[in-house]
Amino acid sequence: MPCEEALRAFAAALHGYLSVNAGRAVAIASLTGQKHIRVSLRAIRRFHEPTQNYLLFNDAFKELLKNPSWIGRLGWRLEEVDGEVYIVMPLSTLKKLLKAKDVERLVSMLKDAGACRST
Repeated sequence: MPCEEALRAFAAALHGYLSVNAGRAVAIASLTGQKHIRVSLRAIRRFHEPTQNYLLFNDAFKELLKNPSWIGRLGWRLEEVDGEVYIVMPLSTLKKLLKAKDVERLVSMLKDAGACRST
């Protein structure tokens, strides 16, 4: 199923990004009183591992955007600044994502929000 593969590709890249950067981002945001975090899709893309149908991260993300309602259910929104797209999320959501210790848990969280669900 194309969406499933796209979801796993996105979740794996997001998990890689979170593993490296989220702890520091949460600490800084907490110290400065930030309520939301902006994560660049370009930063997540750096952790993308090509799959059979999704050699490019952007293609996987576009597949997931065919039904974008899951983004809002996670408390996320997409924002474009100077041509770069960001996921803006509440700090509390980033903390929850950080607790997903493996890709499968992250996939499950995204599915629970409605990713890959038909409209």
